[in-house]
Amino acid sequence: LNESDGSPWKGRIQPPNLKKTDQHTVRETSFVTSLKPVLTRSPLRIRPADKVAPHLVEYWSVWQELIPEAFREPTGYVLMKTPGVFSLHRLAAFILRVCDKEGLPFSAASFRRILSDLDPDFLSGEFWKSDNTKNGAAAYGSMKGFAVLTDMMQAALFDKGWDDDNED
Repeated sequence: LNESDGSPWKGRIQPPNLKKTDQHTVRETSFVTSLKPVLTRSPLRIRPADKVAPHLVEYWSVWQELIPEAFREPTGYVLMKTPGVFSLHRLAAFILRVCDKEGLPFSAASFRRILSDLDPDFLSGEFWKSDNTKNGAAAYGSMKGFAVLTDMMQAALFDKGWDDDNED
């Protein structure tokens, strides 16, 4: 994701052996850790990394379409920082399970279709602003908070009929 042309993450993930630059928005350790739900709880868990990465590029490209300002000015938003990657990778695992259950391809079109059913607040740049600690994603700045944020988004999708049939 950090090296692929066309990836919204190209050059934005700070490797452990490099000094942080203005382009880096998240540390590799945090990013890799945030992938755990996708790699352990989604239909992609049995696929090799080179087969998983293109689906994640498509997933994040849809987020880039939905909230382009967060990708143009990532320092002003938590979408491409720890709160965003942890909550949105957990959401990705849910969406991948929904796609699997519904027989939808793991594609940008499927991800866009499902994400378009999120409440408009979740799809607004204002919600993801770094300084929106009152009623935005920045208010969920802990592992527990990331889980609560994901649960809220999953509940919104569930209310629109998207169900992964997961017992969790």
